[in-house]
Amino acid sequence: MSDADQLAAELQAVFSGEPWHADALMAILAGISATQAGWRPRAGVHCILELVEHLTLWKHVVRARVDGDPMADANDRDWPTTAAQAEWSEALDRLVAAHHALVGRIRSLTDAELDALVPGRSIAMRQMLHGVIYHDVYHAGQIRLLQRMHEEAG
Repeated sequence: MSDADQLAAELQAVFSGEPWHADALMAILAGISATQAGWRPRAGVHCILELVEHLTLWKHVVRARVDGDPMADANDRDWPTTAAQAEWSEALDRLVAAHHALVGRIRSLTDAELDALVPGRSIAMRQMLHGVIYHDVYHAGQIRLLQRMHEEAG
């Protein structure tokens, strides 16, 4: 298995496979209603919908960077305003589409491309791609906690 295929497989596992550590992101999201997605335990805490939009944005950013665009304004576009709860299914569709586009692009990378620096950054593509895997795991944990908090709040 090539390094690119291995990275793509790891990203796919944490997204919708069977990772060793916990449920995959999509398994967690499958149990969340639109009401839960828009709920926040207190002001200033991101809701699940915002986390999903954030994950989607960064999958687009990583893919753009793999394609050579430094996406210098990525941080300015982060944490979009929460969409209406009626858009929950569309938000999930956008996340899945961004994920599949990124995984497909990762699979096409050569070892030399994985070792190249990310445009506008001082890290290798390989390091950035490991980062997007960790990013999914990190936010999946947050989403699970918010889901449980919503259930306890009744």
